[in-house]
Amino acid sequence: MEGLQALSNSIFELEQKFRDPPPGYRFSAVEISASRDKENVEAFEAVVTTNARRLLLSQDDLCQWFTSPTAAASKDESTAILKLCCIRRELDVSLDISQASFAQILSSARAHPSVKYMICRDYDGFHEFKGAAGFLPTSFLGNALFALVWTFDEKTLATAAVFIDRRRRMFSNFVDILCEFSSLISTSLLIGFAGCCALIHPFDRETSGWELNTIRTVEESTGFGPHPTGYRGLEPKDLQSYDIGQLTSWLQAVNEVAGNAGNRARHTRICLSFLDRIRDEQLFIQNERVSCKPPTEWPHVAVADLDEAALVLRRHISTYIDYLMYLKDRSERLSTVLFTLLTHEDAAASIDLAAAARRDGSSMKTIAVMTMLFLPATFFAALFALPSLQWDQETVVQANFWIYWAFTLPTTALVFMAWMGITGRSWIKTRLRSTYRRHLKKGE
Repeated sequence: MEGLQALSNSIFELEQKFRDPPPGYRFSAVEISASRDKENVEAFEAVVTTNARRLLLSQDDLCQWFTSPTAAASKDESTAILKLCCIRRELDVSLDISQASFAQILSSARAHPSVKYMICRDYDGFHEFKGAAGFLPTSFLGNALFALVWTFDEKTLATAAVFIDRRRRMFSNFVDILCEFSSLISTSLLIGFAGCCALIHPFDRETSGWELNTIRTVEESTGFGPHPTGYRGLEPKDLQSYDIGQLTSWLQAVNEVAGNAGNRARHTRICLSFLDRIRDEQLFIQNERVSCKPPTEWPHVAVADLDEAALVLRRHISTYIDYLMYLKDRSERLSTVLFTLLTHEDAAASIDLAAAARRDGSSMKTIAVMTMLFLPATFFAALFALPSLQWDQETVVQANFWIYWAFTLPTTALVFMAWMGITGRSWIKTRLRSTYRRHLKKGE
């Protein structure tokens, strides 16, 4: 395991890029604390008081705040705390923070070194790393919109987390969800659960918005879709003519919807794997206390409450994935129809071009016939107008008439030779090559 830790550290140091934030830049952060009623600490539904503070910190203040001791460090089992900061990631996978500050934050959280590999390689999925000497159990949850790295100290009920904002500035929405479940921060699973909620909501909104509207618009425009139109394909039907540019635009949009549906299904399955983790944790707690009364330890109570919410979210995600697969299949079938229509329009355009070429050929034929009609008269008119022919004298053909033929015949021959050389260049090369090879064989 130490070898893997060293390898992750070396790859992170070598490949991860950082960008120092500009002067005056402030990092978004949140600190959530929760206290349980000490007098009723043994009660299953003891009252939990929560407090959340949203912060804007400079880089130096962020490191100092992240490393500062908290009330949770007093090992008071009735108090839990969560510290979370947001770091933006650019398209080139660089982090908008200095390398020293980021290293200090991970060190303060006592994060497992193996998680650095997930960060620098921009990984997706849910990954857990067990605690080792000097490190706390560390979790990683990555998707298309953001990545979460967090550690949890079971003794102090302290959670230290980093939100890596990959796209769309999702941190504020994530914090809103986290605050709604702030009474459950005594379990390490809350961060991942909030991440699942933060992912599914924008996905669901975009799927039912632009993507579904795109598919319906194309289906209505082409007459092909899941809704009956009265035509069952049993009789020939005249197809509507479409603009090739419009069909190409529709085809591009429909394929984009199909790609998005497949990618979102992949990311939402990551959420299902994390919800399985919550279910396993709850089953483990139940098996440990199968012969006892319901658990009263605060983290166990939080897991039980979180498991109830996870069951609802699981049904939501499962239904959403099924719909994504249906939308993907619907998009692929519509893409096939659009490609067929595009081929039909392209064939029609080719027919029009062929007809135009045929008309052009007829015009050229007419021009050639007219040229042949007037060519003899033109030739003899030019010939008889030569000064070498004197029609008003007894000797019509003059002595210098041969000059005309001396220039005309060689020039005509040169023109034909040049034409043959240009048009038959490949044939000449082939003949010369074959002749050269025959000479070589004779020489051997």
